[in-house]
Amino acid sequence: MKINSLSRPKSLTEITYERLKAAILDDEIELGAQLSELKLSKSLGVSKTPIREALQELRREGLVHVDPQRGSFVFSLTEQEIDQICTLRSILEVGAAQRLYEVGRTRTINKLEKIVDGMVTLSQKGDARGYVKLDSEFHQAIVEGAQNRYLVAAYRPLSAQVEAMRARNLKSAEVLKRSVDVHRSILETLRQENLEAFLQTTRQHIEQSRLDFLDWLQRSTNTE
Repeated sequence: MKINSLSRPKSLTEITYERLKAAILDDEIELGAQLSELKLSKSLGVSKTPIREALQELRREGLVHVDPQRGSFVFSLTEQEIDQICTLRSILEVGAAQRLYEVGRTRTINKLEKIVDGMVTLSQKGDARGYVKLDSEFHQAIVEGAQNRYLVAAYRPLSAQVEAMRARNLKSAEVLKRSVDVHRSILETLRQENLEAFLQTTRQHIEQSRLDFLDWLQRSTNTE
């Protein structure tokens, strides 16, 4: 007789961390907002200890900045920082794409096909939140396809910040459709065994994302 193992219940810190991370990624909490431990404690109905521990984990992921004198803040970005993030993203993702082509192409294609199918469905439904999560999974699959745990670890904080920016940019039906088309193109070049086209399409997508993020930053600044 085979008995499935019991799943470990999540700790209060894990639950708090997941709730705060979702609030940041889903644009419930604005970029640059101050995170008061006291207010969060009252809002979530938990003590300050899990709040403090959750904020430390979010800091490690790059979503929260801790100032010893002023407290904790959701990360915020300048034009220069967006440029720097996208430059690093291009280095990591294009490098991962080249490596996965050599060691994990077939497995990655299978993953990306399922993700793109889901992206198409969610874009047609206008489910921007769900779409953003699949968008992040798409790029995570490329990085993981390189089969390099150090690369995956280096990508983690970058991925969280990029997902937060996607959540604020991928809201209109037009933008979602354009995003679906480019992810289909990336997948198709990988299917066709065209390494140069695969790398170039990935690189161009990241550059277009940089321009989109800069445009979003300009628009959000003008409305303040």
